[in-house]
Amino acid sequence: MTRRADETYCAQHILLVKDSVNGRKRVPCPLDKGHSVWADQLKHHMEKCRAKPKDSEDVWYNEDMNITDKEYKEKGNKNVTKGPVDVTKWIPILTELYEREVKQHPVTRDIRQNDGLKLRLQELENKKHAIQQSSLIGHMADSGLLYDDESGADTLIIEFGCGRAELSRYIYRSQLLNHLQRIENKTSETSKKPKLPKSKFLLVDRSKPRMKLDCKLTEEYETFKQIHSTVSDIEKVLEPEYARLKIDIKDLDLDKSPFIAQSSNTEKLKVTAVSKHLCGCATDLTLACLKNSHLTQQDNPARLHGVVIALCCRQLCSYETYPLAGRDWLIANEIGAEGFRAITRLTSWAVCGTREKKPKADGKNNQEDQNTEQAIEIKENGIAAEGNQALESKNDTNRVEATVDTEETTSTEYTDSKEDTNGLTTLRMTEEERERIGLMARRVIDYGRVKSLQQLGYKAQVVEYVDKSISLENHCLVVTGIQ
Repeated sequence: MTRRADETYCAQHILLVKDSVNGRKRVPCPLDKGHSVWADQLKHHMEKCRAKPKDSEDVWYNEDMNITDKEYKEKGNKNVTKGPVDVTKWIPILTELYEREVKQHPVTRDIRQNDGLKLRLQELENKKHAIQQSSLIGHMADSGLLYDDESGADTLIIEFGCGRAELSRYIYRSQLLNHLQRIENKTSETSKKPKLPKSKFLLVDRSKPRMKLDCKLTEEYETFKQIHSTVSDIEKVLEPEYARLKIDIKDLDLDKSPFIAQSSNTEKLKVTAVSKHLCGCATDLTLACLKNSHLTQQDNPARLHGVVIALCCRQLCSYETYPLAGRDWLIANEIGAEGFRAITRLTSWAVCGTREKKPKADGKNNQEDQNTEQAIEIKENGIAAEGNQALESKNDTNRVEATVDTEETTSTEYTDSKEDTNGLTTLRMTEEERERIGLMARRVIDYGRVKSLQQLGYKAQVVEYVDKSISLENHCLVVTGIQ
């Protein structure tokens, strides 16, 4: 938001210094406290606000359809959802489960590339997003999810949490390059035209972002058509079809959505679900959304062939949306709702490391910086880890030692001091120890998802799809056909 020439702040931040401007007051939006509006325009704003609850007129809207445990969501347990996280209780249980079972199924490093992003990578200075997109599309192509060369069935790409739909744009570009290769190969061998599948895209997001790239799908096609004259006689076959749904994944009935509801028994549809960094419970809602549809049935004309999702933000997972098969596995290992909340909070330790300290002008850091490097203070997601100096000043009678076995170390010492004023547990750990525990927690959450997919008969695995230097959230879930 821009500011007036005679003001220091824009209208959104003017409240920081004054209550009104020229007699006009700004008030928080009742639908979303994150932004404000002029009081005399509030009524008009309420009609067009992006945070306005969605009307249930769409046929594919079914409120809370994909919540796996509606009863828990409605009743819940206030002590579990709002109480402090006692990590001293759950770290040993987490470690034991990881060492006994999860560790036996390691995450493999599998970084791939796709030609559809070559030009994009040459254009960009900051390549991290393009590198991630290239690897995800590479996994789709190598798993046979990007196109269907054998049966010629139309492909439907469902991008959940699509945002601007940038991933779908480059998926389509990769499909066009594959089609061009097939056309050139066929025309060199025979005069018969190759059978090419149509590309369809279903874009799902609960918000309506600006600068959407939906139209870029058509632009990619037009550019491709201009460059390659060989497609002129079959150009309509390659033209993309797409639809965007503004809906929360928890309310989406896929069977009634565009393309899927229109599929017939005579025209098969190969469906692939994708997403780049689908946060927390949105991943679980996506898996439930697919499971609750007819896409997982063998005899359905529109059938799910695979899933490729870049995972992130496990600290935002919720017990009522986590797959029931994964929950049953955790419960069998003495981890219920309280333990699930603790483990999800611990996952943030895998990505909350400190930044490298910049030296002072004289080339030396002061004592405060040195202490911070040894033990940083973390107060996030209900977990706190205090620095060494603060802990040394506390009463040391509550010190507890627990074994935390990992591949690199056999023990970790931590201090369970009494709760601070915010009801948070205080710990003393090095950054490396916290990261190891965070990675274990992250693996446990993902392993429960894999078990739920395997129960449906799918082949599922979690792989490291980019290097850690590109993104700390560098794991993706790859699911392929029925076993």
